[in-house]
Amino acid sequence: MKPICVDLDNTLIFADTMFLLWLQVLKKNPILAFYAIFIFLFTGSAQAKHFLTCHGHLDIENLPYNQPLIIWLKKQKEKGHPIWLVTGCNQFIANRIALYLSFFDGVLASDKQNNLVSQKKAMALKNHFASFIYIGDHKQDLAVWDIADESGIVCHNKKPPFNRTFKYVFDRPQASLQTWSKLLRLDHWPKNLLLWIPILLGYPIINNNNILLACITTLSLCLFASVGYVINDALDLKEDLTSKRHQGRPFVTGSIGLPKALQASLGILLVSCGLLFWLPFETSSLLLLYFCMSLAYSLVAKRLVILDVFILASLYGLRIEIGCSLVHSVCSPELSLSILFICLGLACAKRFSDLTYNHSLSENSTYTHSDISLISTIGIGTSCIGVMLASDFVRHLITSTNHFTKPNYLFLSIPLLLYWQFKIWYGAHHNNGLNEPAVFLKSQTETYILSLLFFFILYFAI
Repeated sequence: MKPICVDLDNTLIFADTMFLLWLQVLKKNPILAFYAIFIFLFTGSAQAKHFLTCHGHLDIENLPYNQPLIIWLKKQKEKGHPIWLVTGCNQFIANRIALYLSFFDGVLASDKQNNLVSQKKAMALKNHFASFIYIGDHKQDLAVWDIADESGIVCHNKKPPFNRTFKYVFDRPQASLQTWSKLLRLDHWPKNLLLWIPILLGYPIINNNNILLACITTLSLCLFASVGYVINDALDLKEDLTSKRHQGRPFVTGSIGLPKALQASLGILLVSCGLLFWLPFETSSLLLLYFCMSLAYSLVAKRLVILDVFILASLYGLRIEIGCSLVHSVCSPELSLSILFICLGLACAKRFSDLTYNHSLSENSTYTHSDISLISTIGIGTSCIGVMLASDFVRHLITSTNHFTKPNYLFLSIPLLLYWQFKIWYGAHHNNGLNEPAVFLKSQTETYILSLLFFFILYFAI
């Protein structure tokens, strides 16, 4: 029986092992990650793969395996076909995967000197087998398909590319618009509307120029945030693969590959940076600061106890500062402190929910389940302090500005804010899917009622 030779990256698994290793190294030691790029550029892929294999670690058991293909391969083995893993990834990784799956008869892979792809892979197979069946996915496999007796491909919607006929066609998850929306976290964009608060409060009176600048700033902030989410998901892929909570994320299902997502993120980042030229220098600087802080959070800060919630709170508060910069205003101390404490409460609610849902914490987590009550106490306390400071800000607004004809109406917003805080913590304690406070609130009917009441209060106060 003819041996069946199957590729690994994006064929047997819905991922690229080199990218996975590089991201793991980046998370552990960014300097080594960039040194790996240097090796790749100046000494080649084989040396880079060997370097990454030595400094990174893949959780073999939890890779996004192509289960339909694996089932088919096992059936073919029962019929008498030898099954070989033939891949461009490093030999050490390939051997581990072959040992874990336990149905492979042999392995051909890259070593420190040879990168087994394209023509090199074709020559290796030609030297090993008189005839064979090959299953791949990429244009680099064209040279192998040319000499294979029978060929197969893993592709989207079972529609083979390359103007070639394949005997075996295996489907892979398709990246729909909904999938991209999930990856870019479009449902998180509403929280970026926080930057409108200084404008709506009359810092100064609203005008068309402020509205236009606020729209451009909001779009730029949303795009920066989406790029940050993609990078965060890429860095957390190892943990997400073992988390039941994140099994639907595009990187976990393999519906969007890491290289494709990072290319799209680069394009989005360039668009967002291009929008900065339309904005005041201070606003552009704050937007760049927001992006850098989100990267720092993903790379380092999220694994630092307590400091992580301060960084999250700062990212919320920075949105308000961005809005203030648009109208050339500085937040009053009362507003700044109120925002800080309310945002600390939101950040603690997010972390509390993470700890409550993740019954098996990742190896990188610096929290334990015993910290749940502590985070809850800190979060509820800071939320209440934030509401008290908000009432002090309203008092300051009444005595120091002339933008409102009936400013006392503004005090009616304080009970609404308090109810909003309690609703978040109620949702967190009852496991109502509070992974992200803004997304949770968007799903609640009370949020829209409270927003409408707030605008009525603002209207009658003006």
